[in-house]
Amino acid sequence: MTISSEVTEELKLQELKDYCHSENRICPKDRPMSELSQILINNGVRTEGETTLPLPFYMPHWLGPIFILRASVFQDYIDCAYKKGFIDEVDAFIRNIAENEWHHHGE
Repeated sequence: MTISSEVTEELKLQELKDYCHSENRICPKDRPMSELSQILINNGVRTEGETTLPLPFYMPHWLGPIFILRASVFQDYIDCAYKKGFIDEVDAFIRNIAENEWHHHGE
Protein backbone atom coordinates (compact mmCIF):
# COMPACT_ATOMS: atom_id res chain seq x y z
CA MET A 1 0.00 0.00 0.00
CA THR A 2 1.44 3.38 -0.96
CA ILE A 3 1.33 6.48 1.19
CA SER A 4 -1.29 7.96 -1.14
CA SER A 5 -3.56 4.92 -0.85
CA GLU A 6 -3.09 4.86 2.94
CA VAL A 7 -4.25 8.48 3.14
CA THR A 8 -7.24 7.66 0.93
CA GLU A 9 -8.18 4.68 3.12
CA GLU A 10 -7.81 6.77 6.29
CA LEU A 11 -10.03 9.44 4.75
CA LYS A 12 -12.67 6.80 3.90
CA LEU A 13 -12.52 5.58 7.48
CA GLN A 14 -12.99 9.07 8.90
CA GLU A 15 -15.84 9.85 6.49
CA LEU A 16 -17.61 6.65 7.52
CA LYS A 17 -17.21 7.46 11.21
CA ASP A 18 -18.54 10.98 10.57
CA TYR A 19 -21.55 9.48 8.77
CA CYS A 20 -22.20 7.12 11.69
CA HIS A 21 -22.31 10.04 14.12
CA SER A 22 -24.44 12.31 11.94
CA GLU A 23 -28.20 12.62 12.45
CA ASN A 24 -27.73 11.91 16.20
CA ARG A 25 -26.90 8.26 15.43
CA ILE A 26 -25.40 6.12 18.17
CA CYS A 27 -25.19 2.64 16.63
CA PRO A 28 -27.29 0.26 14.58
CA LYS A 29 -30.06 -1.79 16.16
CA ASP A 30 -29.84 -5.56 16.68
CA ARG A 31 -30.50 -6.84 13.15
CA PRO A 32 -27.95 -4.70 11.32
CA MET A 33 -25.38 -5.17 14.12
CA SER A 34 -25.73 -8.92 13.78
CA GLU A 35 -25.44 -8.71 9.99
CA LEU A 36 -22.37 -6.50 10.30
CA SER A 37 -20.70 -8.97 12.64
CA GLN A 38 -21.42 -11.70 10.07
CA ILE A 39 -19.73 -9.63 7.34
CA LEU A 40 -16.62 -9.45 9.50
CA ILE A 41 -16.74 -13.17 10.27
CA ASN A 42 -17.18 -13.95 6.55
CA ASN A 43 -14.02 -11.92 5.89
CA GLY A 44 -12.00 -14.07 8.27
CA VAL A 45 -12.25 -12.07 11.47
CA ARG A 46 -12.36 -14.46 14.40
CA THR A 47 -14.78 -14.21 17.29
CA GLU A 48 -13.55 -17.19 19.29
CA GLY A 49 -10.23 -18.29 20.70
CA GLU A 50 -7.89 -15.39 20.09
CA THR A 51 -10.70 -12.86 20.01
CA THR A 52 -10.21 -9.99 17.61
CA LEU A 53 -13.88 -9.10 17.28
CA PRO A 54 -16.34 -8.57 20.12
CA LEU A 55 -19.61 -10.37 19.56
CA PRO A 56 -22.70 -8.18 19.19
CA PHE A 57 -24.94 -8.07 22.21
CA TYR A 58 -28.64 -7.42 22.38
CA MET A 59 -30.19 -4.95 24.77
CA PRO A 60 -33.66 -4.12 25.92
CA HIS A 61 -34.54 -0.51 25.09
CA TRP A 62 -34.55 0.52 28.75
CA LEU A 63 -30.78 -0.01 29.06
CA GLY A 64 -30.05 3.35 27.46
CA PRO A 65 -26.66 4.05 29.10
CA ILE A 66 -25.35 0.75 27.73
CA PHE A 67 -25.66 2.23 24.23
CA ILE A 68 -22.23 3.74 24.88
CA LEU A 69 -20.79 0.23 25.23
CA ARG A 70 -22.61 -0.98 22.14
CA ALA A 71 -21.39 2.09 20.21
CA SER A 72 -17.86 1.14 21.24
CA VAL A 73 -18.33 -2.38 19.82
CA PHE A 74 -19.70 -0.83 16.62
CA GLN A 75 -16.62 1.39 16.30
CA ASP A 76 -14.43 -1.67 16.90
CA TYR A 77 -16.18 -3.38 13.97
CA ILE A 78 -15.44 -0.43 11.69
CA ASP A 79 -11.81 -0.23 12.83
CA CYS A 80 -11.39 -3.96 12.32
CA ALA A 81 -12.74 -3.77 8.76
CA TYR A 82 -10.30 -0.95 8.07
CA LYS A 83 -7.33 -2.85 9.48
CA LYS A 84 -8.25 -6.05 7.62
CA GLY A 85 -8.75 -4.25 4.31
CA PHE A 86 -12.47 -4.51 3.61
CA ILE A 87 -13.68 -1.10 4.74
CA ASP A 88 -15.44 -0.52 1.39
CA GLU A 89 -17.78 -3.49 1.95
CA VAL A 90 -18.57 -2.37 5.51
CA ASP A 91 -19.03 1.24 4.38
CA ALA A 92 -21.57 0.18 1.74
CA PHE A 93 -23.45 -1.96 4.25
CA ILE A 94 -23.59 0.75 6.92
CA ARG A 95 -24.72 3.46 4.52
CA ASN A 96 -27.60 1.21 3.46
CA ILE A 97 -28.95 0.74 6.98
CA ALA A 98 -32.38 2.40 7.11
CA GLU A 99 -32.61 5.33 9.50
CA ASN A 100 -35.22 3.51 11.61
CA GLU A 101 -32.65 0.72 12.14
CA TRP A 102 -30.36 3.06 14.13
CA HIS A 103 -30.38 4.00 17.80
CA HIS A 104 -30.36 7.81 18.14
CA HIS A 105 -29.53 10.20 20.95
CA GLY A 106 -32.70 11.41 22.62
CA GLU A 107 -34.86 8.37 21.87
